[in-house]
Amino acid sequence: MFNAFIHARIVTHCHRKARAELQRVTEVTRQAVSTAIADAVTHGSSLGAKSQSTPPMLPSPASIGATSSANSTPTNRDGTPISDETRSTSSSAINAPSSSSPSFPPIPPKLLPDKYRVAHPPPHVTAAANSVSAPLNLIQLGSMNEVSHSLELAISEMTTAQTHLNFSTMARHFPRTFARMVHSTLKSSEEHEVDFEDDDGELFWPGQSITGEGLAWLCFMGEGMVKEFGKQFEYKGLKGVVPKPDQLHPDPRQRPPPPGVASQR
Repeated sequence: MFNAFIHARIVTHCHRKARAELQRVTEVTRQAVSTAIADAVTHGSSLGAKSQSTPPMLPSPASIGATSSANSTPTNRDGTPISDETRSTSSSAINAPSSSSPSFPPIPPKLLPDKYRVAHPPPHVTAAANSVSAPLNLIQLGSMNEVSHSLELAISEMTTAQTHLNFSTMARHFPRTFARMVHSTLKSSEEHEVDFEDDDGELFWPGQSITGEGLAWLCFMGEGMVKEFGKQFEYKGLKGVVPKPDQLHPDPRQRPPPPGVASQR
């Protein structure tokens, strides 16, 4: 759980920097997409106008004569007449859309102009938008990788931690520490109110790690659990782990001289 809270705090703080960078990249990309779509629409309209300005060709007399035979039945090469089923199948195959038309991935609506966000954009708009790429420098790429990596670790660590450390576990194995948290009147922002030396003071459940806070409450809870569990072994906690100078030499006359004074002598 400690690792999960640490990595979640990294995600929270790195996200602010990555978010600002992504907003700048998104704005530049949105402008590039709008320009590409406008060019595609202008190019398509100019091609349509050019095709309409060319008059259609008149059919030749030979083709008119060949198709004007009344009540004629189309036949195959061997002279047998073509059935209606065969003609309907061939006509449906001609009218069916081509399956080889290129398909493009959907575009996020926020990157499209406003008029293309409501309905599905036309194929030429999607193709033009997909031709735009977003530039990323090394700093932006590093920030996003750090957020992604820390988030993955936080999820993995918290998934393991919550199966072993929860209210049920605390109530069953650490009832005293559990009572200090359940009956607490403290808020999540009042870590400074806790006294390290008080074994019966109020605590606070660490809360959600995604907020980036709660690491101090986790330390308080861990210390309470260690003290509660170690009482049966006469565990003294952190008292005396780092002895002070007064504890080593109660009499000032027995203290060793400072290093500089000893060298001068």
